[in-house]
Amino acid sequence: MPGIRITDLQVTKYKELRGKHTQEAAAAKTGISVSSARRVELSTTLPSQRRARHWRTRADPLGDLWNAEVVPLLEGAPGLMAVTVLEELQRRHPELLASVVLIVV
Repeated sequence: MPGIRITDLQVTKYKELRGKHTQEAAAAKTGISVSSARRVELSTTLPSQRRARHWRTRADPLGDLWNAEVVPLLEGAPGLMAVTVLEELQRRHPELLASVVLIVV
């Protein structure tokens, strides 16, 4: 599942179970995917021992607007909801945020 990190406990448990079970069974019992299990087997360190990533994987699409417009909006009215800020940015810059679709549930 994207976004959910594998814990040290899961890695340790997986490696214990891997001696007795197949890769698929050990992964299922640990609650990780088979592709994650393959990465665990290749890795020599626990997740908590890895250094955090310090670089960006892509340019920030709101980098120019953030300090110039979003921060002053929030300082002027701290109670603004995120939806309101997004709608205001879409009104001011329709060309930049045309692809953002707002779905309110």
